[in-house]
Amino acid sequence: MLRRQRDLEGGHSPTPGISPRVHPDVFKLGLVSLLTDVSSEMIFSVFAIFLTTAAGASAALLGLVEGFADLSASSLDYLAGWLSDRIRKFLDRLFRSPLVSNQYASRWPEDDVAQVPRPPG
Repeated sequence: MLRRQRDLEGGHSPTPGISPRVHPDVFKLGLVSLLTDVSSEMIFSVFAIFLTTAAGASAALLGLVEGFADLSASSLDYLAGWLSDRIRKFLDRLFRSPLVSNQYASRWPEDDVAQVPRPPG
């Protein structure tokens, strides 16, 4: 009862008397994301120790593996940024064309009405 009264008085909810809830699928997705993040952080902290002790790799090989990992992450960031810029420029050109422009779309009804002949009298 107190929660409902607080929602009515404080206006926390868009619908008075009903508390906002997260959809179960959104909650599950967030939980999976959290668990994935935790597991990847756990793997990265143990990876260097495993590679040098259990696999018998040298420090140079460990540096090479981590260097390739950083290279791939940076390259994908660069590629994604370049692709995003290209798509944005393409969409800007597309929406500035005369067929799609808001300038022509906003004047269209006026031009159409102005060309309709009116009855005499």
